Amino acid sequence: MVERIFGVVECLIQTEAVGSAIVLSLLSFVGLAFFYCRERTIDRLMLALSSFASGMLVGVSFLHSLPAALEETGFVTEGSGFVFSIVLFGVVVCFLLERVFYWRHLHEGITEIMPLTPINALGDAVHYFIVGAGLAAAFHISSSVGFWMFVAFFLHTVPQELSDSAQLLHGGAGRGRMLGINLASSIFAVVGAVIVSVLFDLGRIAPYLLAFIAGFMLYAGIVDITFRARPEKIEKRSVMQLAFFIAAVVLVQAAQMVG
Repeated sequence: MVERIFGVVECLIQTEAVGSAIVLSLLSFVGLAFFYCRERTIDRLMLALSSFASGMLVGVSFLHSLPAALEETGFVTEGSGFVFSIVLFGVVVCFLLERVFYWRHLHEGITEIMPLTPINALGDAVHYFIVGAGLAAAFHISSSVGFWMFVAFFLHTVPQELSDSAQLLHGGAGRGRMLGINLASSIFAVVGAVIVSVLFDLGRIAPYLLAFIAGFMLYAGIVDITFRARPEKIEKRSVMQLAFFIAAVVLVQAAQMVG
């Protein structure tokens, strides 16, 4: 039994899901940008990336994750309400992460961020664990679904890690402590991918886990772009947000049609 488990773990190290989770974990080092770039430049980069990532999250959720979940469960014509109930559950869980753990994005610029607290770091760890589990489910269903989920979370993670780094630096953390805390949270993406792959039967739970992740992605994408919008006035910043958001959705749609 022990040999079988070690054999599975050894095989997992070479899988797409765990490899993708490792790449996402390494994004914890993007906070080093604060030591080499101007804050204004980073702020603009975060606006563009977060807007594009929002469109990618929503697009991948609707055009890849949900169709794959429905196809795998056989609920394309009947019982689809159950799958969408799981999607709703994913939305609720993401909402609870933001409210209970105060896991949130940097919405209005670097200088307005509050210091990171242990409860924030815990929320980040839970977030990464869910992402890793989602990648395991997505790559189990197909490389295409897994690839697009990875791209969406990759783009989403860069501004998120920059936000976490800004919080830590604002709170007085040095370079080493900032990297340590970010890496400790992000490594849970790998933990989530490995645990779900080893301890669960992905053949049975992958479609439902994928539906859950779709809800998670929908909430993260829509809330992020909504918080960054300023409805009281239309400005260059808002136009850029909309352009990047639509560009991401169109890219996912085009790839889905070609594929």
